[in-house]
Amino acid sequence: MKINKIYKKYHRLIILGFILLLIAILITSIMTSINSKKKLSADPINSNVFFLQNKENRYALFNENGKQLTKFIYTSVGNFHNNAVKVRDEAGKMGILNSKGKYISKLGKYETIISYNGLFKVSANDDLYNLINVNNKKIISSKVFDVILPASVDLFIITTEEKGYGVYNYLGEKIYFFKTKIDENIPVPTANQLGNYGSVYFNGETIIFNAKTTKIINKIKDNTHYCLSNISSNEDTMVLNSCTNWQEIDNTTYKLLVNGKEKKLDSCDSLSLDNDNLVCSTKNSNHLLNSKYKPIDDELEDMSFQNFKNYAVQKNKNIEFIKNGKVVSKLDGATLADKGYTKKNIYLVYKNGEYQYYDINGKSLFAKTFKRAYAFDSNDLAKVSDGDDYYFINTKGKKVSDFFASSYQSGGYYIVSTDNQKGLINSKGATILKPQYQNLTIHTHDEEDYAYIKNDNKFEVINLRTNKTILSLDKEIIFNDHYLKVTNASNITYYTYTGKKIYEEEA
Repeated sequence: MKINKIYKKYHRLIILGFILLLIAILITSIMTSINSKKKLSADPINSNVFFLQNKENRYALFNENGKQLTKFIYTSVGNFHNNAVKVRDEAGKMGILNSKGKYISKLGKYETIISYNGLFKVSANDDLYNLINVNNKKIISSKVFDVILPASVDLFIITTEEKGYGVYNYLGEKIYFFKTKIDENIPVPTANQLGNYGSVYFNGETIIFNAKTTKIINKIKDNTHYCLSNISSNEDTMVLNSCTNWQEIDNTTYKLLVNGKEKKLDSCDSLSLDNDNLVCSTKNSNHLLNSKYKPIDDELEDMSFQNFKNYAVQKNKNIEFIKNGKVVSKLDGATLADKGYTKKNIYLVYKNGEYQYYDINGKSLFAKTFKRAYAFDSNDLAKVSDGDDYYFINTKGKKVSDFFASSYQSGGYYIVSTDNQKGLINSKGATILKPQYQNLTIHTHDEEDYAYIKNDNKFEVINLRTNKTILSLDKEIIFNDHYLKVTNASNITYYTYTGKKIYEEEA
């Protein structure tokens, strides 16, 4: 009874609240769908599908789970870009296929299809051309437009249109338009790309932009085209160099953009980034730049550095340790055994015939010296030796690995050798595979690492995350971007990276 009275009194508010809740759920669903679509286009270059060609020279589409998505009906296929590809059948009919094996444009709908970085120039007759994207949306419809596809660019295109030159990203979104009368005597736009960013120059203006978001970073008014050369890891600092060929490399000029704004530098012949540190180069020396974009006094070739404030520098036969821009310690009769970037501020020093590690304060670390030693690497491990064999230590000086005769780094792993047998150590120093193999290599697929090992006539592929053997055969295994391939005298067999057989046919 009490509930009924409450409902009668507040039923309008309850109904309104219920309606608002439904609207919120609907909006969330729509946003999730939109975000899902954006994720599909997050990496337009890579695709999780691929074509296989049979012995009749026909192609079929498969996904990396081993599912066949189309029949073997295509005589010609392109490369997927933004989950779309141009295909042609044995009758010569062309179409556009998506990564699910469905047609964006059915075979024979267009007489002409030309693929450009995820966009397609299509025509059903000789008079009218359309530029469409992977959603079959019409971007341009004209009798007079064409496409310029600069070399080494895959996130955008340049179009020649009736009123000028357009710049469009791989989704067909307009980035910029150079309004001009097309003149054969004026050079066409030129471009370069670095990561997600592009640089396009035309007639005294260079635009710098994010090709995925279409945001314009800067417009440079200059008769030189400035190409993207270096971008910091947080993408707030960009180094641009004048685009030249190798014959003109001594005449390059540069520009520095920080948060999209140009910074003026007068004392450098050229500029670059080294682990996010700005490096000013002249004909005689290289120097790190400080926060005011001025070169520090010490030369880069003499330094082991984290940044311009924290480093060790060789001064004749002595080492100086600089912390927060000030000399805090000196070490006499010593040599910096490693130069260049060090992310942990740990410095390798050679003194009195032995190697030792020092911190930024100039204090000896680990209370130990080594017969042989190397700088700490990207996994924060250092290879050291007290005698004949090596082992790894961590940044606390603790021995973390077994002994080995030699090693080389492969991503987050180390392939080690002992008695001419190879094994594997991970980024923490733990032995994953003991040195007992004739040959061992590392392959990466879809952010998973795989060990490929050979012993006598046995070949194995091991998933290093699960530590499970996915293939063990008596024939050599070929690694492809999307699949594993094995060929013998009678058959060609394709496998997924989980070891599942995709397809097999007679050789």
